[in-house]
Amino acid sequence: MSDMKIIPILKFNSESEFMIWYNQDNNHITGIASENSFFGDLKGDDLVRFVSSGKIISLDDPKTPSEKYIAENYFKGNFASYGVLPEYEVELKEFIVTIEFD
Repeated sequence: MSDMKIIPILKFNSESEFMIWYNQDNNHITGIASENSFFGDLKGDDLVRFVSSGKIISLDDPKTPSEKYIAENYFKGNFASYGVLPEYEVELKEFIVTIEFD
């Protein structure tokens, strides 16, 4: 049995169909940074859950002095608004989504 994780793929027929889905509650997709690069896209409800649990921090508005230090030093130069803490990258990989259009 393989340890490979399956990345959820959200398929849409068109960009307008995606926008209808996207504008519904908690269907937002947000890009997340890792320490060295782009980590992936998360759905809105997953983002809220992981920010609340401290596994992802806001890079634009860090809440504590330690989050501010991490945002300024580990994610320096990254243009994402949120960053996953390195110790949680493996755990959060299974929540990354991919958007595809038919």
